[in-house]
Amino acid sequence: MNLIVALLISGCSSARNGETVTSIALATATSTVETEVAPTYTPQPTYTPQPMDTLLPTEAATTTPVAPTASPQEQTAAVVPTAVASPTAQPTATSVLHKEAAPTRPAVQASAGQAVDLTRIEDTDPGPPLTIQVSTVRIKENGYYKLTGAVRNDGAQVYGGIGVIATFFANAPAPNHHGPVEVYAACSLLAPGEACPFSIEIYPRDYVAYHLHPEGAPVEYHQPASLAISGISVYNDNFGYVHIAGTATNGNPFAVRDAYIWGTLIDADGRIASVGMALAPGKIMPGAGVTFNLRIEQAPYSRYEVQAQATRN
Repeated sequence: MNLIVALLISGCSSARNGETVTSIALATATSTVETEVAPTYTPQPTYTPQPMDTLLPTEAATTTPVAPTASPQEQTAAVVPTAVASPTAQPTATSVLHKEAAPTRPAVQASAGQAVDLTRIEDTDPGPPLTIQVSTVRIKENGYYKLTGAVRNDGAQVYGGIGVIATFFANAPAPNHHGPVEVYAACSLLAPGEACPFSIEIYPRDYVAYHLHPEGAPVEYHQPASLAISGISVYNDNFGYVHIAGTATNGNPFAVRDAYIWGTLIDADGRIASVGMALAPGKIMPGAGVTFNLRIEQAPYSRYEVQAQATRN
C-alpha cells in the first residue's frame, strides 16, 4: 500500500486539510485446464492491510484580536486597518533543516514588557537578496513573544510580496519548535535600498532561539510611488491601541492605486516597538488624497513614523 500525505498551509491566516490516497494492487491467479484432468482452483492471495500513518493536526495561526472602534473619527475613517502580523503556519524545508541545529541553553527569564535575548540561528537557505534586521524580541502582558524588525532590499530590482518566515525553538522534548509561520511586511513594494517594518507574535513557551528567512519576488511591471502625509493626529483608545489618523495625498503628476499606509512606534533606544498598517484600495488621481486611521498595538515609545506608498498605474 502506498500512502501519500500532503500538508499545505498559506498567509494574514488559514490551513488546508491533508489528502490520503490509497492504492491496492491485488495479484490475480490463473488456472490451467488440461484435456483429461479437472481444473484445480487456486485461491487469490489474501490481502494484508498495511499500517497507516496518522495525520498530525496543524498549529493554528496566531492573530491579534481586533478591538471595536472607540471614537467618531475612527468610525468614519475611509481606510479599514488590516492586521500586519497575522502569521500563517506553513511547513517548509526551513524548519526541517534547522530543527537539529537549535542550540540547547537555559530558558530566558524575563518579565512582561521586557526584551529577551534569544539566539538567532543563521539563515543558510537560498533566498532573495533581502536582509532581515531584527529590532527586538519582547514578552507581552499575555505571555506571547513579539518580534519586530524590518526587511531591507539589498538587490537591484523592485521586490513585491515581502514577507518573513520564522521558526522558534525551545529546549522542551519534541516537538521543540513552533512554526514555521509567515507574516507580510507593511509595504506592498520594496525598492532597492529601502526597508519595510514587520511584526511577529508567537504563543507563550520557553524559547531559546529562532530562525528567520525572507520571502519576496522581483516585480517587473509595477513601480512604487510615494504619497505625502498631512493632518496627523494621535490618540489612545481604551482597548490597548494607539491611533494615528491623517491624510495621504498623491502629489505625483500621474494616477496611482492601492495606497498602503503604515505607522511605526519607536522606543527610546531607537528600536521598533510596534507596527500598524492600513490599505486604501482603488485609484487616486493627481492631487487627490485618502484619509486613514492606523490602529497600532500599544507599546512604550518615544516617537512614531508614518509612511505611505502606492503603485504607479
